[in-house]
Amino acid sequence: MLKLRTGLFGKLSLSQKLFLYLFLLIIVPLVSAAIIINSKASTVITNKTYENVFQTLKQTRFNLENILKEVNYLSVSIFSDDNVQELIKFHSEKSYLDMDRTKVKLQKAWGGTSFNSILGSKPYINSISISQDNEIIYQIGDLVQEDERQYTPIVTELKGKVFWTSLHQLDYLLPNSKNVVSLLRAVNNLDTTKQIAIERISLDEAVLSSFYAGINSWLKGEIYIIDAQGRVVSSQDKALLGKELGSESYIQKVLADEQEGSFSTRIDEASYSIFYCNLMEPGWRLVQIVPEGELNKQLKVINEFIIICIAICLLFGIYFSYAQNKSIVKPLKLLAKEMGKVKNGVFDVHLKVHSQDEIGRVSLIFINMIRQTKELIDKVYKSQLKEKEAELKALQAQINPHFLYNTLDSIRWLAVKNKDFAVSEQLEVLSDLFRHVLNNGEEVTTIGEEIEHLRNYMFIQNNRFGDKISFVQQIDPQLFTQKTIKLILQPLIENAIFHGLEPKIGKGTITLTIERKENKLIYVIADDGVGMDASQMTRILSHQMEQEHAFALKNIHDRIQLRFGGDYGLTIESEFNIGTAVHIIMPIMSDEGE
Repeated sequence: MLKLRTGLFGKLSLSQKLFLYLFLLIIVPLVSAAIIINSKASTVITNKTYENVFQTLKQTRFNLENILKEVNYLSVSIFSDDNVQELIKFHSEKSYLDMDRTKVKLQKAWGGTSFNSILGSKPYINSISISQDNEIIYQIGDLVQEDERQYTPIVTELKGKVFWTSLHQLDYLLPNSKNVVSLLRAVNNLDTTKQIAIERISLDEAVLSSFYAGINSWLKGEIYIIDAQGRVVSSQDKALLGKELGSESYIQKVLADEQEGSFSTRIDEASYSIFYCNLMEPGWRLVQIVPEGELNKQLKVINEFIIICIAICLLFGIYFSYAQNKSIVKPLKLLAKEMGKVKNGVFDVHLKVHSQDEIGRVSLIFINMIRQTKELIDKVYKSQLKEKEAELKALQAQINPHFLYNTLDSIRWLAVKNKDFAVSEQLEVLSDLFRHVLNNGEEVTTIGEEIEHLRNYMFIQNNRFGDKISFVQQIDPQLFTQKTIKLILQPLIENAIFHGLEPKIGKGTITLTIERKENKLIYVIADDGVGMDASQMTRILSHQMEQEHAFALKNIHDRIQLRFGGDYGLTIESEFNIGTAVHIIMPIMSDEGE
């Protein structure tokens, strides 16, 4: 027998398949090649772009570090100068005339170069001052009213080490204040190493930012310097100056890395690339933020070329599909249309064959096949169908549960009328058995109704066997309302009686246990009858026995698996002359019987 197995591809029409072949064998390879080229080009261009941005950033860091090193070197040169040492000494001794003479020396020459010349060659230096006991004793550049007294305890504790302040404004004598960052350090007596003053060199943030202004050519890009706490020390965007950015996740990532690097992130629902490197001496970070769209502009030309190639391939595919549809698919559709008539039971097929190619030969074969099929249906199938229908109606007429139930009820009332109460009681129980079998045509009942059905059944059997058979049930009363399939337990109890206990010499016991484990119901029907040997067990489990009890077991097992699936069903444990236990596993059913 030929089995037609079709997946998603098999359900496609021929025109769809032809287009799919074209797509898979031509368009996909072209697109794949374009994507590979794009991927390689993207990698090269992206890496090159990232490398250029990063190299420029590192060169800027190098320039800024040179500035900071020069300022540091300048601070060392200042506090180690003899004239500076004398100036501080004269101020301590209140020798104001000697102080004025020393200031003249400092202005005329310091290390072969005047202070004013130093400021002229280093425009990023805003001012230099030397103070003692919070009093400025010498300063050049922009003049301030008071020096940075709030940092005095920190500078004193550092004992000559450099301290860089955050961005701030000095209290200038001039009306226009400037944003500066300052290098502070204690000035020690060169002979006694005792602190005698504090030196300050302030850098103009506006001039400092000009050293890296040229590298920020990206639209919506930003570049700035932050200190170790995430505060903006310098920026082209003056609105950011002094802003606390330490709470931003990308800034936290930058601060956590003591080296240099780059990563991608999202800021305000937009994608950015973050480049950063450390200015080691003050512990600052130079950070550049570039929109990823700006970095990938060079890829747009390649992407546009790929889109054009894909569009051309699609247009060619559509034209090819149209040509194939006209010459091949349309004749096959006519054949499929006639086949559809046959599917709907119309065997009067009129199909004109105009060619001798493969499609024409298939059409002729189809016509002959339909003719033969029609003859087969008329002669064999219809006659067999009528025969089966007659047999089914005869079988239905032989057994009518409603008729039996009503008849038994009439006989019971006749027994009551004749005062034959033993017979009446037996008939009433038997009527209840038939009523449970009918169950209003429903397949699903409750465990309580199944147990009641078993009690009625055991009442009849006890009248037959007397006290030979004992029935014990171990069931939680809360399970009585649980839904189950009807007529699951009674056939198994019947098997236990007639094939387990009846052949046994002496009395026997049947034990019914029902319990719930997680989302399953476990039924166990155990008897201490004659049991089965290994060969009988094998034949029953393989469904090779045709006896009535084996059929009942198979019927129950099949009913459970058909309704709930292969994870549920019936298993048997038996030992010869010891007894048999049948286990049933069923899922918990909802109130709707699902």
